Amino acid sequence: MESKQPFSTGDNNYKTIVMIDDDGKEVEFAVMDVTEYKGAKYLLVVEPDTVDDDESEATILKQFADIGDDVIYEIVSDDDEFDAVAAVFGENNDEFDIEI
Repeated sequence: MESKQPFSTGDNNYKTIVMIDDDGKEVEFAVMDVTEYKGAKYLLVVEPDTVDDDESEATILKQFADIGDDVIYEIVSDDDEFDAVAAVFGENNDEFDIEI
């Protein structure tokens, strides 16, 4: 994962990250929020061009490994874990609504 410079939309600044998908393509995400749950770090991310969309779909990434300067995240696919972490993001942030 590579970290890029923050970008701004309106009054908000967002950091972006780049991940490599299964096909070797770069996928960029805007990091909306960061939290910890049961000792693990999670990112709430959206595609950068959807940051200002009221109906944008977010993805939750879980830190899987930290190797030197590289941090490896995986998409949270377990429904129970996703729901629990989404609830934490919803409780901790009043800037956006999270619907599960």
